[in-house]
Amino acid sequence: MLRKIGLLIALAFISSATTIIYHKTQQPDINYYQGSRLFQQGLYKDANVFYKKTLALNPSHLKALKDSAYCYQWTGEHKQAKEAFKYLIGESMRHKTIVAGLIEAVKRDKKDAFYAGLSWIPEPDA
Repeated sequence: MLRKIGLLIALAFISSATTIIYHKTQQPDINYYQGSRLFQQGLYKDANVFYKKTLALNPSHLKALKDSAYCYQWTGEHKQAKEAFKYLIGESMRHKTIVAGLIEAVKRDKKDAFYAGLSWIPEPDA
């Protein structure tokens, strides 16, 4: 009888530990998807809160990095957008949308010295 109780306690402990570990490993994705829902609704500042939480737990979450950069861009925070896109380019040149996002952020923030060195970027449409 004591053995069965010990086994039940061990199973309860293992189950709890597994749940906690699973939750911790999935939390970045949970935050990302919460941010994505807000992003799709055009609530970019609110979405970026969840992307920042994702990145705090998983700094190399490329989708959260990219979407966060767009949140910055679409809320007028062009310097942050540009920095985020530049970082993403360093992380992964495979994403053409990241390069396009950097170009757009740079075009919108012509005051920055970085823009002066990019004469090949066309003027933004009015």
